[in-house]
Amino acid sequence: MRTKQNLRLRIISTVLCATFLASELHAAPIALSGASPVLPQEQLLQHPEAMDVPLDFATLTEVHRGSKDIFIIHIQDAHSNVSGQQNLSSVLDALMEKYGVRLVLSEGGEGDCSLTAIKKVASPAVWKRVAKSFLLRGEIQGEEYLNLVSEHPMKIIGVEDMSLYDVSLENYAQLAQRRDKALNHLRKIELALDKVKNRLYPKSLHDYELMVKKGTGFEKTFPELLRMRQEAGLETMGPE
Repeated sequence: MRTKQNLRLRIISTVLCATFLASELHAAPIALSGASPVLPQEQLLQHPEAMDVPLDFATLTEVHRGSKDIFIIHIQDAHSNVSGQQNLSSVLDALMEKYGVRLVLSEGGEGDCSLTAIKKVASPAVWKRVAKSFLLRGEIQGEEYLNLVSEHPMKIIGVEDMSLYDVSLENYAQLAQRRDKALNHLRKIELALDKVKNRLYPKSLHDYELMVKKGTGFEKTFPELLRMRQEAGLETMGPE
């Protein structure tokens, strides 16, 4: 009897070990003898949605799969904001460490904007102090800060057409000067529209618009929209 129990336990143990081993082998990347290991960049091309973003500094919001073997990471950052630029630097640092990213395409510049060449004029300790000071004063951005304080072999390329960029800055400056006047004009238009809505809108539509303005969630506004659609007799309308 004891022999049969021992045999049964051995069989169960063997099956469990085989199951766990199969699970581990399935989850782990398999490198065939003589084959080159899969690089992180190649893994991202195959599964871009699996990109590991440090959640302390950024949030992954969208993933789009293209038709070419080019992987672009678009980072939206708060310009001239110290904490935003520090987060940008930390995100780039993590991506470079994990995925071997080297090229950074930057706004507000044209051509090669890398700072690697000037790092030899001072020690790393000095550059850390200087770079932090420049960052706090808004004189450099997150990618430039990382270039100065890290050993990553990174290259920063400005993607602007500076002639168009200067025109854009001039237009923005002119708009900023007229901002208060434009906002006052838009406010008058908004008040006039509100008077027309109060006279012409049915109460249900007026209440619905107030819900939207207050930021009421989609789970409440959408059923209300469907209810108004039904009341208006539009449930049977559609392409003929």
